[in-house]
Amino acid sequence: MKRLLQYLYNGTDYEPDAQKRRLLFWTGVIALCANGYAFVNYMPTHDAINHMFSSAGKWEVQLGRFLQPYYVYLRGNVVSPWLVGVIGTVFAVMSAFIIADIIKISNPVCEILACGFLVSNLAVTELCGIYIYIYDCCMIALFFACLAVWCLIHIRSPWNIIAGAVCLVVSMGFYQAYLSVTIVLCGLVLLQKALADSSWKEEVRSAFTMILTAVTGCAAYLSVYKILLLRWHTTSTNGSNGMGRLAELSVQAVFGNIMKTYKDILQFFITDSRYFGGVVCALHGLLLLAALAGFAVWLFQKKIQIHNAVVAILIFITLPVWCNFISVIQGENIVLRSSYALYLLFPVCLMIAGNCKNIRVRKPMQYLTAFICCFLLVRNVQYSNTVYMYARVTYDRTVSIMTRVLDDIEEQEGYESGVTPVAVIGEFSKNDYVEAWHGDYKFVNGHSKASTTYPQTTYNFWRSMGSPVNGIEEKEVLKAYEESDEVQQMPCYPHDGYCRMIDDVLVVKVADRR
Repeated sequence: MKRLLQYLYNGTDYEPDAQKRRLLFWTGVIALCANGYAFVNYMPTHDAINHMFSSAGKWEVQLGRFLQPYYVYLRGNVVSPWLVGVIGTVFAVMSAFIIADIIKISNPVCEILACGFLVSNLAVTELCGIYIYIYDCCMIALFFACLAVWCLIHIRSPWNIIAGAVCLVVSMGFYQAYLSVTIVLCGLVLLQKALADSSWKEEVRSAFTMILTAVTGCAAYLSVYKILLLRWHTTSTNGSNGMGRLAELSVQAVFGNIMKTYKDILQFFITDSRYFGGVVCALHGLLLLAALAGFAVWLFQKKIQIHNAVVAILIFITLPVWCNFISVIQGENIVLRSSYALYLLFPVCLMIAGNCKNIRVRKPMQYLTAFICCFLLVRNVQYSNTVYMYARVTYDRTVSIMTRVLDDIEEQEGYESGVTPVAVIGEFSKNDYVEAWHGDYKFVNGHSKASTTYPQTTYNFWRSMGSPVNGIEEKEVLKAYEESDEVQQMPCYPHDGYCRMIDDVLVVKVADRR
């Protein structure tokens, strides 16, 4: 076994030293400081309400996440936030460890800061705060997306291609969005080779290996996907994040999305203060300027061959596109839960600052970059805990409201629990009387004034409280009731008359606005 491992690892032993063990430890500490609150509190919201006690099953297969239903058999169908959190955090920390090994940040403190960004950012916060039921699935997908690149670097050919392709199939089988991470890491490996002034033959060989691995992995993924669609007697969907969206791709649309992605990223990090605030946005801008200047100095110092300089500049310029690759091919703006690759930009900034040598302002630039990243990392941890605290208060408030509404429903003459059809009109999150507190809830990542959103989440919330509500979920039926004159004249919760029997259906009007 030892000889086999040495053969796979190019004849070398790969064992983490004391510095790597410290990196793993502090990355885990940061991950728990940032997200631990979500793991010890039950506060389902939005889609999580539907899936805390049951897997989506066929729906996940339709979306292309065909490994999730099988993984649930191992983890358990009931989502325990603590168990999901532990599993997800272990894989998140290992992913950050692999990324740090690939990017190669020279300073140990900066390496810890870089890994801190990878376990505490808006992409992770949205998963833990809203989509906790797939947090572990997403982190497993992230781990295998990173492991695919690690295999290309550390395992002998052709086993590296086979191992990388298998890792891609597993990663996309859990969640496809982390393909962007694989692409960015491959780009950074090529960037390092270019700055090391490698021969063009070696770079072409590396690029060909990466492309062959990606093609093989994607082809194998699609083959397994088609087989499992037949096994589940279903078809792909073109809904949000669905594989069917790829059929709508066109060269013109992709080109337009590429041009748009630069604007989206600059707006997200620098000009849009909804999530970060003005000070943090300014620091993002300063960090970007330092990275641009540092890259120019780094490139100038290397005095590399012209073809390597062109390759390095091309990779550096296109890096934002690869970071936002999934949104580009889906034709969407930045989707937080799928934007993990964007946060690889922070380790890249730390890598650049650590590699600028023999310049007068080297130390000040490194200290400035480290100070900015330290401040931003603390802000990430604080922001995540604010989100989870608000989510808990919102959940408790929603329980109180839903209890009162359920009492009003059961007091209606002619209503029979579990038998009488119930039609919920509107969303509690659009009702001005349902605010947990009068604060900046709009600026809190992904959360609204109430835990429930569309009608199915409202029905399932009541069911989780022990009431077998016979909810109407068909959009056309609900729309017909909503547009009827009788419902239009009904008041909304909490005013008298917001519950009414209409044609043997109990209509509950919770808001006028969708």
